Amino acid sequence: EVLVTFPQLVFGADVIVPTVAGTVSMRVSPGTASGQVLHLRGRGLPRVNGSGTGDLHVRVQVWTPDVDAMSDEERTLVKRLGELADSAAVSRLAAAFSAAGHELALVGGSVRDAFLNRDLTDLDFTTSARPDDILALVTPISDVQWDVGRDFGTIAARINGLTVEITTYRADAYDGETRKPIVQFGDTLEDDLVRRDFTVNAMALRLPERQLVDPWGGLDDLLARRISTPGAPEVSFGDDPLRMLRAARFTSQLGFTVAVESGAGDAANF
Repeated sequence: EVLVTFPQLVFGADVIVPTVAGTVSMRVSPGTASGQVLHLRGRGLPRVNGSGTGDLHVRVQVWTPDVDAMSDEERTLVKRLGELADSAAVSRLAAAFSAAGHELALVGGSVRDAFLNRDLTDLDFTTSARPDDILALVTPISDVQWDVGRDFGTIAARINGLTVEITTYRADAYDGETRKPIVQFGDTLEDDLVRRDFTVNAMALRLPERQLVDPWGGLDDLLARRISTPGAPEVSFGDDPLRMLRAARFTSQLGFTVAVESGAGDAANF
């Protein structure tokens, strides 16, 4: 049995739980009571003896803080992201994808910059839909579309005067010879997030559910103004050495510091 505690689930979250058979994802609602114990059960999931429908033998304890007990900074972050989710363009896009049965999430720098209250001239989304489906969904609700990034899974459009880019989940692989990945479409939001450069860029907001997906502590790092990587830093920077320069840019533009274990300290202090 594994006990995992997750604080500050303001919007709810997708929780990644380690087990002896790999990892299991579960969704926790924002209304989950503080201290409530949830048990994961389902067909085909790992258990102690055999497989089938049964208890995962994984215990997840979740507590959700009272908004009134949050710091002023935390309340401000929640308000900013909520206002973005309520905007006309985001609401229309979320409704269209939900009606078609596809997952959609605001992702990456858009979530980070919303938290930081920076100007957003365009928004990035990721989805379970494939490029042809994305184009079909955005065409009726947008006044212009661009598909120049179709081979990489990206369709862009202008909705209510706002430019959006929607990209199919990706699970890229690197060959060790070049920083350019081998583009592979993925099946889950979590696989899409783990390939991203830093934890502060590996957060997503599921829409229309408004569930914050933050498996690697990006919000904590953002509040601490800290740069770290979702996976092993030697792998992340080995795959794409330019990520070290991005770390340096974050330190100079946003006043972030680089976590010692990230291995990018030298690049951040040149």
